[in-house]
Amino acid sequence: MSDELFTIDGVPSDDSLPDTVISDPPESALLNAIIQVSSHHSAPEILTDYVKFACQLSGAAYGAFVSINVRGEIAKIFPYQIDDSVVKEFRGQLMSDRILSSLPDSGALVANEELPREYAEVLPSGLGNVKNYVGIALTLPCGTFGWLYLANHPEAFDVQCASELLKLTDAVVKALDNALEFEQAQKRERWVKASQGLTTMLLSGASEEEALEETARLLREVSDSDSALIILPSIGDTWACEFVAGESAQGLLGQVFPPNGRAMTVARTGQGVIIDSLADTLHLKVAMLSAFGPALYVPMRNAENSLGVILLLRQPGDEEFTVEDLSSAQMVASHAALALELATAKHRAAVADLQAEKERIGQDLHDLAIQQLFAAGMQISTLKAAFLDATSRLEKETAESAGIDESALLEQLEGALTQVGDSAEQIRAIVRSLRTQGEDVLSLDRTFLDLLAQEASLGRSSLGFAPTFILQINGEVLDNNDEDFEEKSKPFETEVPETLVKNAVAVIRESLANIAKHANATAARVTLDLDSSEGCLAIEITDNGKGMPEALTRQSGLKNMRMRAESNDGWFRVANRSTGGARILWKVPLG
Repeated sequence: MSDELFTIDGVPSDDSLPDTVISDPPESALLNAIIQVSSHHSAPEILTDYVKFACQLSGAAYGAFVSINVRGEIAKIFPYQIDDSVVKEFRGQLMSDRILSSLPDSGALVANEELPREYAEVLPSGLGNVKNYVGIALTLPCGTFGWLYLANHPEAFDVQCASELLKLTDAVVKALDNALEFEQAQKRERWVKASQGLTTMLLSGASEEEALEETARLLREVSDSDSALIILPSIGDTWACEFVAGESAQGLLGQVFPPNGRAMTVARTGQGVIIDSLADTLHLKVAMLSAFGPALYVPMRNAENSLGVILLLRQPGDEEFTVEDLSSAQMVASHAALALELATAKHRAAVADLQAEKERIGQDLHDLAIQQLFAAGMQISTLKAAFLDATSRLEKETAESAGIDESALLEQLEGALTQVGDSAEQIRAIVRSLRTQGEDVLSLDRTFLDLLAQEASLGRSSLGFAPTFILQINGEVLDNNDEDFEEKSKPFETEVPETLVKNAVAVIRESLANIAKHANATAARVTLDLDSSEGCLAIEITDNGKGMPEALTRQSGLKNMRMRAESNDGWFRVANRSTGGARILWKVPLG
């Protein structure tokens, strides 16, 4: 630039200034400005007043403070006397490569000439011609925070004006440092309260669903995120989004996260990750995440491994997450992991209770029923022997005249003995089946029918009665006592994709949990109909309880079921039955 471009370091240092200079700002005006900016505890308020008072003290027509992120890109703009439409054009401009990089690390750059073309061309067209300007770098202990720009003084900026602006800038630096520290303290307090609230909830005996749902809500709130997701192990080796807080990410409910994606890497390594912008990330494994900007991945870990992953999302252009955010989120995530561990412990306890009950039933059948059958068989055998002995001493004519049909009676006695033996063998088979089922419940390699059996067993524990499960294929009810049941039920294993299995099990679990908590029911029925011709899976769940209230105070469970249906191009309905209780219909296509 020409000789009219100069820098100062807080005091006048150039005697060759133009004759047209502004008068010194009144000391009281500068003092008032310093007092005003120092009175704020919020960085946006400080920076907004900074630009306003800087323009008023210097006589500039307009100005702006441009804050930057860690990569030197424009993060936020605080304008004064600039139209919003013009401010929006600053986004994505190459100012940091040109004008911003020309500023000194300290002091002020004063240019009393029209902005050169190579600088002006990167500014919004609505800003007009820049006849003169002042630029000041605002530097905090952690580095450059941003730059103040003032433009278009009626005559010219002078050294005294720039000196006053530097004094105001010094006050802003101190105020910002205090405000940012105060903001961090407030953030830490919010995180601690969130963690304490979750701890209290867990100690009060909240369910896994309630605890994780509250975790997602709290994390979204305290982190100022647009959305919060909780990703948990699903069917087989897959992980899927099971809880969502925030409308923008509702479409991700039920989304399966690939094993080579970022979420699974966080789960494997146990290390949280900060992403500056998912929208700018190439080759995203989950395409729907491209609608979001800053992201924070946090593992939910116990002492040994990751039980889940929390994903916090913000909109493009929002403030990026910090290391402090990651540290605070990990504190809450550890409590969420505790909720999963408690749920696992409760599940194992329920399974153990169920298995103990089966063992008791099996023992009673073996020790009592089989022994009674054995005694009955012995009595029948004794009776048979006595009958044969008695009839052997009777003459044939006497037996016939007495109406005794020896062969028919012997056949009946033999039949009774056979039935007793068959009954004993059936009871032994039932005992073996009870023990085998107990082992299957603890198995990790589960089929759809295995999972349904588990939900029926666990539903019995929560409901206080056994829910009825009915399987249908093309409207035909399958009888699990039929010898060919296993063959007939194969379509449930071969035609229903894993993702639908996961969603179907989750819908059944949610429905039975709602019946247990709210319905006061004494009976519940779950019907699964696999329609091969239509290519869909339909689930109907009914109960005989008090039905749905007219005004629902909490709809998250129903909302999750609806989202699971809609995310698979299906539909969901819930209504009260005319005979009492509620009825849920959930239907999705197989492909």
